[in-house]
Amino acid sequence: MPELDRSLPKTLSFILSCLNTLPCRIWSPTLSSLAAYFDFHQDHTLAFRSDMDALPIRETNDISYVSQHLGKMHACGHDGHMAMLLEFAQYAASLKTCRHNILLLFQPAEETSGGAEDICKTNLLKKLHTAAVFGIHLWPGLPCGTIASKSGALMAGSHEIYLSVKGSRAHIASCENGKDALHAATELLQTIYEHFPGNEHYLLKFGFMQSGTAPNAISAYSLIKGSLRYYDEPVRKNIMHGIVMLSKKIEKKYDCRIQMTLSDGYPPLINHEELFEKVFSLYPLQELKEGNFLTDDFSFYAREIPGLYVYLGTGMDEPLHSDHFNFDEKTLQSGIAYYRSLLSLSMEDINKIY
Repeated sequence: MPELDRSLPKTLSFILSCLNTLPCRIWSPTLSSLAAYFDFHQDHTLAFRSDMDALPIRETNDISYVSQHLGKMHACGHDGHMAMLLEFAQYAASLKTCRHNILLLFQPAEETSGGAEDICKTNLLKKLHTAAVFGIHLWPGLPCGTIASKSGALMAGSHEIYLSVKGSRAHIASCENGKDALHAATELLQTIYEHFPGNEHYLLKFGFMQSGTAPNAISAYSLIKGSLRYYDEPVRKNIMHGIVMLSKKIEKKYDCRIQMTLSDGYPPLINHEELFEKVFSLYPLQELKEGNFLTDDFSFYAREIPGLYVYLGTGMDEPLHSDHFNFDEKTLQSGIAYYRSLLSLSMEDINKIY
């Protein structure tokens, strides 16, 4: 029953039906989110996060549990994330004592506008003295049950970039009377690619361009849309400054006006290095050598407090966001076992990172 963005009534109802019988406090810190808090009377809390939203994709799998909502699909494994956290809730409910209070976060809008940021703005993590936050993402290309991650930068920060070029229209027979927004835009794009070709620290690409109204008229307006992915804030600032400077040169050359706007975006997902080392000593993680240019709004949590995000192998090769994405459900047992192992973090471990 996949649902989109923040419109998750059936999903929320199902999760509530699983949690209502458990000895935990349940509330909605933000629109379409749920928090479940198991209080073991400790002075700190460990948080565990699952995203809930699906994607606007029509599923093509021929399976018994295929999507019943036409045009909507859990093509990114969020159904698996919820299943693991609900099973972990059952385990938390069975504990008589625990070294840590436990906070489970079920959040909307990971695929769209960043439901994690809204939860962070409530100061919930700080109010509950949360020492660390953990998350799992199902990951194609890894063997079933393998859990992999790295310290430091795991996933990129992102911004969508919009460049508008305003000129003036003229018939091509009198092109000297116009200000060619299409020519200016294409040169601007080429110049940006020459100055920022991309490397291991960032990726800058444009995938949309729209301009003009007729083949025999100088275009008065062009719009270019692209995406920046980055790991380091100084790199992001340098690229933004560079695009502004290049735009000014093109403005002067073509007598056009260029405006750049950015989406809010997600910050880079940076795994806490010492937390990674502590967990690495508890659970057999596969250590990755480098991050990737995908994004996840778990980065908002990890920006607030020490965080650790890991990938859980699906045992299959179907890519994320594919209309036939699927996973071997045996892999969920490994994710649950990993969550359980985190509860053995010692007070000494917590004091060093908190």
